[in-house]
Amino acid sequence: MKNYTYLLVLMLFSTIVDAKIATVKGKITSPRERTVSLSMYADLITFEPMQYNVTLNSDNTFSIDVQIFEATVATLTHANSSIEVFIEADDNLLVEFHGWDLEATALFSGKGGENNYYLNKASERFKRLSDEHITY
Repeated sequence: MKNYTYLLVLMLFSTIVDAKIATVKGKITSPRERTVSLSMYADLITFEPMQYNVTLNSDNTFSIDVQIFEATVATLTHANSSIEVFIEADDNLLVEFHGWDLEATALFSGKGGENNYYLNKASERFKRLSDEHITY
């Protein structure tokens, strides 16, 4: 019974934790379509999917405010191309890319830019080692 009480208290405190806002902004040169989406999981326990879809502004820019409880990896998609982005609380990430070649042209700046530069260079370098390409 004592263990259940501790578990209940732990669950209560986990729901009280305030969510933080992270902002992902971007500018697309020669966009293929007028939308951008950011998808991720709400948490790694329930795997509840969350997707943010936005329409590009007239100057081909976008801004997405994401409510997160912990640092997470999300997928930024434009047309049929996508890259992974690492988002932490209070990030203000700026992503600039060419609409016809998202993976090769993505440039990161702002708070969180260095983490994403590393993530995407590592993903590019070790792509053949990802789960998508391993046969079990």
